[in-house]
Amino acid sequence: MIATVLSSLLPIFLIIGLGAVLRTSQFMPPGFFAGLNRLAFYVGLPVLLFSRIATSTIESGPALRILWVLLAATALVVALAYVCARRLRLDGGGRGAFVQAALRGNLAYIGLPVILYAMAGDSPAASQIETTAMLVLAPLVPIYNIVSIIVLTKAANHPEDRPGAMALLGRILGNPLLVACLLGLAVAVAGISLPSFLLRTMRPLGQMALPLALLAIGAALTRESLRGRFAPSFAASVLKVVAAPALGWLLGRLFSLPADELRMAMIFLACPTAVTSYVMAQQLGGDEGLAGSSVVLSTLLSFFALTAVLLLPLSWLG
Repeated sequence: MIATVLSSLLPIFLIIGLGAVLRTSQFMPPGFFAGLNRLAFYVGLPVLLFSRIATSTIESGPALRILWVLLAATALVVALAYVCARRLRLDGGGRGAFVQAALRGNLAYIGLPVILYAMAGDSPAASQIETTAMLVLAPLVPIYNIVSIIVLTKAANHPEDRPGAMALLGRILGNPLLVACLLGLAVAVAGISLPSFLLRTMRPLGQMALPLALLAIGAALTRESLRGRFAPSFAASVLKVVAAPALGWLLGRLFSLPADELRMAMIFLACPTAVTSYVMAQQLGGDEGLAGSSVVLSTLLSFFALTAVLLLPLSWLG
């Protein structure tokens, strides 16, 4: 069992490590990795999400059940994060970065690959597992963006860092992952059959998405050091990859979530802090040092957290 789990997780983290090596060795120029991230974010991942959802049979029940558990667990983590931030005596910018680090997971770049490689794989239900994961991802993208922006702007040290309502709306509606999920859902619900040449074009584009995204994460992590205070960064990381999935497990058992759905929810909750949380902390007056070091620490810890989630026996899940 352990070998099976490691064979699913190690490729993901080895590709992340390769991205870090390529960046630090200067094998490719710095601008290459910025372009790589844009290619994954604006082309690869949207094509993958659209093509998988558009060609699937939609069953919203599992996705809705998982989504409610994720949102409830995230709300509890946010409350715990504010309590911890108060105990750690973090200032406005530090408090905002701390809470965002504890709530915002790297769902598309880490959560989705883990589910596709470890849960779907060669399973007969692989198609349904993939579709459910993507339907869960679709609303979480704008929700986590909205909550993160609110958390950071409320705590910003400088009022001028706070975006206006139209800027906030533009960031949400302009997210390519959200747009791809909604378009794919519309095509699937309408029963539209996509032409074969389009499906054959999208298939290799979608297949390149996850490796590109993982390489981009590895390259991005090398730009951040543990220059923030270690204690708050470590605390935020533990909240993100340990407390969040633990709360998800409790809520899932409370609401009798089926075992596979509960494991999927816990995988999403055990994802490390999103790399974009560092960029957002920069833009919205948060403590960027704390944000960056939380990304690094949570990514390291998430390997063990995700391994534990995948190793949980079925008797613990249902």
